[in-house]
Amino acid sequence: MLAMKDKLKFFLNFAPINFTWLLAKKTYKLFHKGITASRALIYFIIWNFTEKKHLYQEIDNCFVKDIKPYTFLRWKHKICYFTGLADSKKVFIKSGGIMNNIKRETVAMCYAHKNSAILHTHLPELIATGDTIIVQEMIKGKSLTSFDNAPDAIQASLIQQLFEIYSELKRTGILHLDIRPQNFIVSDGNKLFIIDFGYALVNTDNLFDMLERNAQTKTVLKNLGSDYAPKNGTLDDAYSMLLTMKYVCPGLIHEYPKIWKQLNEDIGTRIITL
Repeated sequence: MLAMKDKLKFFLNFAPINFTWLLAKKTYKLFHKGITASRALIYFIIWNFTEKKHLYQEIDNCFVKDIKPYTFLRWKHKICYFTGLADSKKVFIKSGGIMNNIKRETVAMCYAHKNSAILHTHLPELIATGDTIIVQEMIKGKSLTSFDNAPDAIQASLIQQLFEIYSELKRTGILHLDIRPQNFIVSDGNKLFIIDFGYALVNTDNLFDMLERNAQTKTVLKNLGSDYAPKNGTLDDAYSMLLTMKYVCPGLIHEYPKIWKQLNEDIGTRIITL
């Protein structure tokens, strides 16, 4: 065993190498995170100087106080995420975006709240909406990704709630198009909330016209839900929900045969092929 003095001497001798290695590692991580992180940081700086007033006007003369950026690395397609306070209630804010994300999310969530009492209980409360901004209740809880090994009682509750949400989305003609464990939040009491309707479409309102048929749209949509799409270029909520349920309950086919059968019957009947 080296004495403390010898350990210190050993470290000092290799300190320049250690520092260089650490700097290289940090630099690599920065580049590895990609242009998205850099653009997000730059966009936030620009936003502070050029677009902040516009955001305040959008949310009705700044009734939301203490606005702060939520995260840099999660900003996608120039959609900015913030938190704030509205009447002492913590809120989540989305602003900007391309491909009409905010408009589609606003339309889909308003439609769901209005036309389904069940979905109303599984969605964040809408505080304010618009074509380029949405302010909603901040749900306190954990992502569904934390419940892959949940106790049986919690697992049963989550599966039933997932199927309830899926059934109501199907009944109301809402296509979420980004169903995956990350887009569900489990709050206190194991109540399930579905979030992120940025790519949702409402059949009854003919909002398919809001999707431009171009290469960029196809590139974005075919990757929604990562491997939760049955094949590139094809989107299917039934398939995505089936995979999400299997994430929570690997033995879904044996423990919930009726749900398994229903989802399998629905797969392919509501597919969008780009």
